[in-house]
Amino acid sequence: MQIRNLEGIPIETVVTSLLEAFSDYFVKMPAEVAYWESRFKGAGVDWKSSFGIFDEKKLVAFIINGIDLHQGKLTAFNTGTGVLPAYRSRKAVDQLYEFAFPYFRESGTEK
Repeated sequence: MQIRNLEGIPIETVVTSLLEAFSDYFVKMPAEVAYWESRFKGAGVDWKSSFGIFDEKKLVAFIINGIDLHQGKLTAFNTGTGVLPAYRSRKAVDQLYEFAFPYFRESGTEK
């Protein structure tokens, strides 16, 4: 498995993973790619600062982050985290944050 940022990953790939990650939740997520495209744009998602775990070519866990100024400091904020049901209990989110924090420090993200 490999962790990398989501820059250049087709939005359809992200939405497919998101829908699968939340497939066993009580409330169903919207399935339309256009909905998610608009939502991510509105949230200020920065795909270079968003990360995923890939098993082969399949996105199996993700943290989608927005980046903006907050009180004058460059700030990352989580706009969505998901793990496919078959990959839960493997500390995927911990691994993603371990990967992300050095990136944030190097990129000047303060909060």
